[in-house]
Amino acid sequence: RRALGILGLGAMLGMVPFAHATPPKPKPYPLGGPPPAAFHLWLQRLDTGEECRAVYARGGVLDVEGYTRICHCMRDIQERKGPQTVRMDVKLLNLLFGIQQWLAVHGVQRPLVITCGYRSPRTNAATEGAEKDSMHTKGQAVDFTVEGLSPVYLGRLVSFFREGGVGMYPSRYFVHVDTGKVREWRG
Repeated sequence: RRALGILGLGAMLGMVPFAHATPPKPKPYPLGGPPPAAFHLWLQRLDTGEECRAVYARGGVLDVEGYTRICHCMRDIQERKGPQTVRMDVKLLNLLFGIQQWLAVHGVQRPLVITCGYRSPRTNAATEGAEKDSMHTKGQAVDFTVEGLSPVYLGRLVSFFREGGVGMYPSRYFVHVDTGKVREWRG
């Protein structure tokens, strides 16, 4: 398997590797104990029914093959002319991993059902109620549900991690998660 160090990922994404003279202290692993050796996700696309189980990082190193599979699962399936798949924010994947691990510890072992991941600017413009500068267009947001769990429950769980925005949409049966500023709303 091909692997790419986190520093290499930053270069690949065109980011400056270190913005500060001294790196910030890492946050403790939110579920307690040492972080796992492998970070993985179990996803399912609502629209297509496809399922993806993939490891996207091992020992702090990005697993390119697994990461690419996850990004493909979160692609814009409505886009027909431009790129459908983009590099999804690893911080977003880590948040989804934390959510899935929390659920597993509490006996819920089901895929995160993706209703929307990346959205191209064209798809975003055609999406009712979408913000013009949506985090979806940057690969930094996902809308999902988990069978048997309410969007309000999922939203409260996501809020526990304090890693970005959380929108709860009970009438449309999904929760929005992004890696922007910490905030909450109901739609």
